[in-house]
Amino acid sequence: MVIRVETSMRQMPQQHLLDNTNNIHEQTTSLEHQQVAGGSPDVSMKRQHSTPLPELSITCFGHFEIKRAGQPVTLCPNRNAQAILRYLTAQADYKASAEKLVTVVWPEEELEAVQNKLHIAISALRRSLHAGLSPRTEPGYLVCKHRTYSLNPVATIRTDVGEFLHYYQMGQRASSERVTFYEKACGLYKGPFLPEDLYADWSFPLREQLKHTYLTMCRALATHYLQSRAYEEAATWSTKIIAQDPCDEVAHRQLMQIYTAQGYRSEAIRQYYLCERVLHQELGVQPMKATTQLFHNLLKGEFSA
Repeated sequence: MVIRVETSMRQMPQQHLLDNTNNIHEQTTSLEHQQVAGGSPDVSMKRQHSTPLPELSITCFGHFEIKRAGQPVTLCPNRNAQAILRYLTAQADYKASAEKLVTVVWPEEELEAVQNKLHIAISALRRSLHAGLSPRTEPGYLVCKHRTYSLNPVATIRTDVGEFLHYYQMGQRASSERVTFYEKACGLYKGPFLPEDLYADWSFPLREQLKHTYLTMCRALATHYLQSRAYEEAATWSTKIIAQDPCDEVAHRQLMQIYTAQGYRSEAIRQYYLCERVLHQELGVQPMKATTQLFHNLLKGEFSA
């Protein structure tokens, strides 16, 4: 990210969710130091006479899209190449071995049997990422070293996932600005993580963890606005929760409370029946005691905002 947050942007999504923040910072800072110190004199001389790579912006929520210097990149039609790029985008430091890419993209085949397919996919990917750039732009976005492919560490890369996690982290640290940071983070969540890989085993844990983080922030926002009696805002966040998890009873109860506080008693009762029906259809259970008690209080007119 460019608030000097390239650190956050270059980490893999699950790295943030599974490791502690300090470890991530140390690992990424170490990587940046390696990038600065790691070039040979020859490479440094070449870079003095080359054009820097334009910034890449990568969208993973809701759909996969890449923009180069703000302009959409038309990726090659090779589906295997696109799958490789999505996988690299989700990995630590945007890298993976050739062996790992083969197991992800061609799970039924041996490495030796698909070497040519891998090379064709990588070449197609490089051409599409580099299309229209000056021949002096060097090196490319996709590099290979010791049979490990990666997005070039010298390139500036932004991802919506990286920004999402950055704002979540900031909200965790700054309680006074938590609402602002959480709203910024949630605004980036346009849908599930990499829906193009919805049935891929490797993407499922990341998708679920990111969804869990999103719902955690939505619940915090709904509770904050309900307690502040900002009912329209509270309803917005409770509704977003139910859109992702229709069986979330707390969100259903919050909407019942919100509608009642706004004087929409019939809407509150309707929300209870919706909750009851969804729980029965999806889980085969009845609403919890807290939900039914709220419903009976509404019927008796005993609810107070």
